[in-house]
Amino acid sequence: MLNVEGKAPSTVYRIMTDFRALLGYAFRSEVLAKLPRWPTQKVPRPRPKFLTFEETNRLIAAAAPLDPWQAMVIVGVRTGLRYGELAALRWQDVDLDGFKLSIEENFVNGVTGPPKSGKGREIPLSRDAHAALVAIRHNRGPLVFCGPRGTHIHHATAVRAIQQIADRAGLVGIHWHRLRHTFASHLVMRGVGIRTVMELMGHSKIELTLRYAHLGPEMRRDAVLLLDEPPPVRVSAPNPPVIWDDDEAAPDDDESEGDEGGDDAPRPARGPRRRPADRRHAPSRAIQ
Repeated sequence: MLNVEGKAPSTVYRIMTDFRALLGYAFRSEVLAKLPRWPTQKVPRPRPKFLTFEETNRLIAAAAPLDPWQAMVIVGVRTGLRYGELAALRWQDVDLDGFKLSIEENFVNGVTGPPKSGKGREIPLSRDAHAALVAIRHNRGPLVFCGPRGTHIHHATAVRAIQQIADRAGLVGIHWHRLRHTFASHLVMRGVGIRTVMELMGHSKIELTLRYAHLGPEMRRDAVLLLDEPPPVRVSAPNPPVIWDDDEAAPDDDESEGDEGGDDAPRPARGPRRRPADRRHAPSRAIQ
């Protein structure tokens, strides 16, 4: 029915997931005697939409007259933080000297909790993100991005702000999560590995990050072309020097080489005992 109505696959998937959760709650509450059989429908995740490099610069420039929105836009597009992580960011999580952020909290629906993945992460700061945070350093409270009284910014206020900034930049359909997609997309386009992008984004599954993999075809091509290179040359480690004791004499060159001859040739006298170099003994004379 939903497909007949022309709903997008992702919309159908969300509706079916919510309805299945409702049935499960009814069963656990003993409203239903048993769960009905429910068809499963796998929906491919749509490729994330992101801003181009030029659009990103336009968006940042359009936010210039607005405080603290420009800093919030810059940090969002340069760190990939979720909106809730931006709203919960505290100055104690910002290491300006170390050029990094520690993401420990998430602010959603008026409640502060752990990040969506359930664990924190550390994100390095780019130069422009660092400069933006230095520019808005304030003493209104522990929150980095906050209202005039140091309180959390209401989500509706933030939504109106990003829409106003997008209008000034001549962009449509821009929301805070689009900045997160832009961060990951730009990293992959610049050749950053998927595993590194996954860690920076705080994804719990690599499948979430693989949605950006199509943006790095040149990176995959360059990796395969490495097979055309000559094989690496393996260099063996040099033999350690032989150290002689102080009370032992190194054999003369003639004695060390021995006499040439067959099996009947007399064997040379055994030279003094040698031992390999050892850090516990100071060398007195090494064979050159």
